[in-house]
Amino acid sequence: MWQRKGMLLVVLLAAISSVHSSCDQISLSGCSCEHPKDRSYEIDCHSKGLSAMPAKVNVTLSDGYASGNFSFNSIESIPSYYFLFMSYFEALDFTANRLAELNQNSFAGLEARLKTLILKQNRLSSIPATALRKYIRLNYLDLSFNKLASSCQIHTADIETYVLASNDIKTIPDNCFSESANVQSLDLSRNEISSVGEYAFDGMTRLKSLDLGYNQLTDLGLGFRSLSGIDSFEVLSLRGNSMVFLGSICKTYLPNIKVIDLSYNELIDIRKYCFTPYAQSVTGPKIFLNFEHNMVEALAGSAFAGLSDRLTRLQLNNNHISEVNVNTFKDLRSLAILNLDNNAIDNLEFLRNWEGNSLLELSIANNLITRLAPSVFRTMVKLTKLSLDGNLLTTVESAAFNGMFVLDDLSLNYNLLTNLEDGAFSGLDQLRKLRLTGNALVTLKNCTFFNLDRLVLFHYDDNLLLCDCDLLWLLPFRSAIDRRGIPDRNTDEPVLDDKCHYPEEYAGRDMVNMVSYKCSVETTNACFGLSVSYDDPVEQAMNVSREWNTDRADGEVSSIILTQTEVKTNTTIYNESQTNALPPYLLSSIEDDTIYKICVTVRLDNKKEETDCTVYPGIIKKPTTTLAPTTEMITPSSRMHPGSIAAIILAILFIILLVLIVLFALYLWKTEKYRDLMPAKYATAGEPLSYNESIEDSPSSSGKADPSDFKELGEDEPMVIRRPPDATSV
Repeated sequence: MWQRKGMLLVVLLAAISSVHSSCDQISLSGCSCEHPKDRSYEIDCHSKGLSAMPAKVNVTLSDGYASGNFSFNSIESIPSYYFLFMSYFEALDFTANRLAELNQNSFAGLEARLKTLILKQNRLSSIPATALRKYIRLNYLDLSFNKLASSCQIHTADIETYVLASNDIKTIPDNCFSESANVQSLDLSRNEISSVGEYAFDGMTRLKSLDLGYNQLTDLGLGFRSLSGIDSFEVLSLRGNSMVFLGSICKTYLPNIKVIDLSYNELIDIRKYCFTPYAQSVTGPKIFLNFEHNMVEALAGSAFAGLSDRLTRLQLNNNHISEVNVNTFKDLRSLAILNLDNNAIDNLEFLRNWEGNSLLELSIANNLITRLAPSVFRTMVKLTKLSLDGNLLTTVESAAFNGMFVLDDLSLNYNLLTNLEDGAFSGLDQLRKLRLTGNALVTLKNCTFFNLDRLVLFHYDDNLLLCDCDLLWLLPFRSAIDRRGIPDRNTDEPVLDDKCHYPEEYAGRDMVNMVSYKCSVETTNACFGLSVSYDDPVEQAMNVSREWNTDRADGEVSSIILTQTEVKTNTTIYNESQTNALPPYLLSSIEDDTIYKICVTVRLDNKKEETDCTVYPGIIKKPTTTLAPTTEMITPSSRMHPGSIAAIILAILFIILLVLIVLFALYLWKTEKYRDLMPAKYATAGEPLSYNESIEDSPSSSGKADPSDFKELGEDEPMVIRRPPDATSV
């Protein structure tokens, strides 16, 4: 046994010695070496304070390959033939150095090995045209964040990923990339490009992705023509430019395009029939269109004509859309994801005409929707996720979501909800996630949620809950949700613990604790559709009405009790049995700026009983109002409209001018004041003077200045004026 352990130790020591000896054969001064796997080495010169390439200690490695990290130093140049006897380097990273130039032999010796070269965040303004021509295996070249003025300097037929972002490129001339036949991804973003030649991309026969984002383009013009002939072309990004109209995009057919990103421009319109050329290929790849963060105000009925079977995702969030034609989405049979967040849409009528759609996710957060009209969602039979966050909804009517049989996730956060009718969520038997955060709900009724027995997530925090016994039913309902749970508890809790808001003496206390402490017997609601409403008050009196589903009630009224509760103090103002079974019922004590919970309890002769409550006023202004948070694919830096920038500049100039005028006026005022203090005889004498004695000490009995009171000053002697004792100010 001891012999076996000894042999293992010897083998281990030999392996360690082998690793060290291998790294010894590829040693650079001040840098470290790692040997993570067989024949692979990593040379780390990262952040070593180097101002020049490190000295070679041992470069005798004959077998294997290596990567060199020289990033975040102050290296100013790479000497010719530095890598001549280090042909094992496959990847080099010179990020964040001070390289100002390369010569044709900077990487000599790596022609047959180098695959990845990163030179970003340097000071390169030009590169010899043939500097990398011989590097037959180089497939990744990153020259971003330099000072290159031309994108046509590097000619290599082997690069696949070519990054030229954040340079000083202003134009792309014809045939600029004629020798870049293998480039598949080209990044020209964040330059100053304002024009593209008609044949700029000719020769790029394998191009898949082109990023021209954050330049100064108003249109690609004829530059689109060379892209239309590239069968492999799939992704085009023009985000963050200055495009007002779609222009040449509407005239060019890109047969295999998958993504067109026009976000963060200044588009005011999506032109009718712009995409009709795509109708010629219904079997082409699915398309994602991104128009977020533009200035589109209306969507025409034929805005997306031609994309019926190809458009699968559409981003229209953060525009100014207030009008959507009822036919805008009518024929988009393949659209699966639609985002209309942060617009000015006030109704959802455009959904009614969308028969046969395949929509899975719909987000219309932060718009101006005040009501969900009956059956407005009847065509959304495949929808699984719906967000109506941040709108102006005050109530959800019964059966508002009818038609959405497979809806899994419903979000109504940050509306103005004060009332949820019985059956508000009827038909949503598959619903698993419901969010009601940030509304103005004072109470919750079990009949509203009776069919939601599959919930695994229920958020209703940040409301105005009145902690009374009407919420006792909520405790077992919450417990059942907690038991079902959700797959990932680290990202979303099944139920967020809410706090009491009313009565004020219990504000901030845990709702579960307060309700369970105060109440013991749960009120049983038969849920036969009782609904309470009221008319606007007249002279501090209002009429209260009620209705219910007589078929579900299946009985006659035995008694009706009307209750009025002042919410802030949980004080019962009115609690009387109504002798007349027919509404309306009168409440005569309605004060302005007071929140009331108004309830009607109906008892039937078949022992069924239901209580329904509503809240007055219908719109309650909460102490804080926030927009619902929305998600976006990418969150780039915000862009200001040129007109806004000009207005700010003019305002700053005006303020500067005003300050200068005030300073000049002060100067004139002070100059005049000093001149008044100096005797007229000497005020303009032009000689430097010194006032040595006060007026009271002057030999002149009249108190007036005398020439003898002044003396000439030396060349470097300052003028000093002593203040007279009786002077009040100078």
